[in-house]
Amino acid sequence: GGTAVSAVGITFSVYQGGGSLSETSVTSGGDGETSTSWTLGTTSGTQNVTALIEGSESATANFSATATPGPATAFSKESGDQQIGKNDRALPEPVVAAVKDEFGNGIVGVPVTFSVTDGGGSISPADSMTGETGTTEGIWTMGVVGVNTLTARTAGFPDLEFTATAELYVAKADLTVSSMTVSPANATAFQDLTVTATITNSGDFTTGGAFDVQLLLDNVQAGNTTVSELADSAETQVSFDVGRLASGPHIFQVVIDPNNDIDEHDEANNSAGRNAPILPATELVAGTPVRGLSLPDSMELLFNLELPSSSNLLISTSGGSGDLDLYVHQGQRPAHRDDYKCQSGSPISTESCTFNDAEPGIYHILLFAWDQFSGVTLEARVGGDPEPFNIELVFLSGGTTEQDDAFRTSAEQWESIIKDDIYDFSFVNNPATANECVTGQQTISDVVDDVRIYVSIRDIDGPQPILGRAGPCYIRGLSDHPIVGMMEFDIYDFDRITDQGLLIPVVLHEMGHVLGIGTIWDNKELLMNPSAVTPSADTHFKGMHAITAFDDAGGVNYTGGQKVPVENEAGPGSQDSHWREVVFGPELMSPFVNNGVQNPLSRITIQSLADLGYGVDVSQGEPYSLPLGADLMSPDRGPGIDLRDDIRIGPILVVGPEKRRR
Repeated sequence: GGTAVSAVGITFSVYQGGGSLSETSVTSGGDGETSTSWTLGTTSGTQNVTALIEGSESATANFSATATPGPATAFSKESGDQQIGKNDRALPEPVVAAVKDEFGNGIVGVPVTFSVTDGGGSISPADSMTGETGTTEGIWTMGVVGVNTLTARTAGFPDLEFTATAELYVAKADLTVSSMTVSPANATAFQDLTVTATITNSGDFTTGGAFDVQLLLDNVQAGNTTVSELADSAETQVSFDVGRLASGPHIFQVVIDPNNDIDEHDEANNSAGRNAPILPATELVAGTPVRGLSLPDSMELLFNLELPSSSNLLISTSGGSGDLDLYVHQGQRPAHRDDYKCQSGSPISTESCTFNDAEPGIYHILLFAWDQFSGVTLEARVGGDPEPFNIELVFLSGGTTEQDDAFRTSAEQWESIIKDDIYDFSFVNNPATANECVTGQQTISDVVDDVRIYVSIRDIDGPQPILGRAGPCYIRGLSDHPIVGMMEFDIYDFDRITDQGLLIPVVLHEMGHVLGIGTIWDNKELLMNPSAVTPSADTHFKGMHAITAFDDAGGVNYTGGQKVPVENEAGPGSQDSHWREVVFGPELMSPFVNNGVQNPLSRITIQSLADLGYGVDVSQGEPYSLPLGADLMSPDRGPGIDLRDDIRIGPILVVGPEKRRR
């Protein structure tokens, strides 16, 4: 559509591919049309012409054409001639032949045959087709020592002759640094560094003698060691103890055979380097507070404390204003805050990490500004009385004296297992609503140390089927450790288990759920393949401490799936929250408490608490080994108490600063 416009000046121009136009400036005729003749350039591929209305910068039309190569006029050696190699070895570079037209454009799809004509040896591939650039190539393996020749042939052209000279091949060593590590990673200025390198002889002959390996630090020699003779295809490992470095960027380089004492195939591959940035950190001395600390939002401060011998250790912050989180870890400094052993994150500037009978070594301390803070004091205290883990029981509607004492006895046992204190949590500024955890619970507006459990024994549904339910209601946003939980039992069923003598194991079991066993596994990303999502899946707990304890209890050769197996057949309230009954049998945290036999609280369960971030005393574990199939069916176990469906129904509320995931 549109109206034809005559007498309009048009400028044609070639802007890609070369070539020429018969006219470049023309005028439109009465029909509004104009034209010019376009002779394509000599280069194959896409070519373009543009037409522009005179006096305009944007009124353009583009024309495109594709130029194909002309007939083949040349067959030539592109590269690879006159090389020097070794007998019985491939040349360093391939031999390349090319088929092109008169303008040098490569022609695709022309068959070419390579063949060895003198000296023996081989070429691969012998037959091939030219590619998009008009070339094809082959790898030429030399034959005898001396001159070797090869021809390339294609129809319509004289053969091409390639010549190469083969020298005598001598087997030699070839030393390389196949791996190199600087540990610990993410080091600070208060950590001793070790550089480890694996030296490999990838050649085809022994080194024939010893050689030196040198360590350079920032281009200055920092260490030297001697390696005895290394056979071909063999490897050895060398280590250099570097000590501590100042903060800032550093470069390590491992150099093999710096004096070139070993005759090698390649003398240029004898070194490897690693960057090792050392993070700034301030030394914290026990008993000497660091005062007046300030930091903007989302920033970090690093400190290091060296503990020379085992002792009780308390690291704390106090005073000032704002909101900070405290992270402490012994050993290699983690790459991310989530992996620190102790994480203290109350919604104020007062935080603490307690380690009773702390192991000697370097403790890494990280202060993170959840919100900007100022005027804060950081302090470490060594010695003194241990800070115990505390379970506070609040009886809303109690049972008999015997039953109430069972709760106190169970709490004392868990307190002896969890040896390290967890930071207090304050509800003073943000009280918890009454009855939000359990019916009868009053508003919570005080400080909780370390976990508070509300106990209620009342009529739930009469005799059976529900014995009771337990679990956390509030957990710390930073560490996921429970702050407030509930244990609720049906008075009729509770009297029954009292008469059966199963009061203590049942209460211990349910209190374990309040502490996080089976209830915060998912929060800690330790529950894999939950059966609530995929029925009968191989649900398992992936904590490494628990896996080690499972192996020690007889699970090394377990073939039933992944470790540690979690209940996957029971219904909601039991699946994904107990150890698997058919594997664990009478262990305390399986879905049944058994009459007639002990229900041991095993090291597997205790170590699962370590995986949840608790400091634990593993020696408190009761004797236990994984039962054989016959033991699982033993009549000595007697009738059991079905604890399935014993997990509290309702949301677990996260309070305080939450993790900022990596």
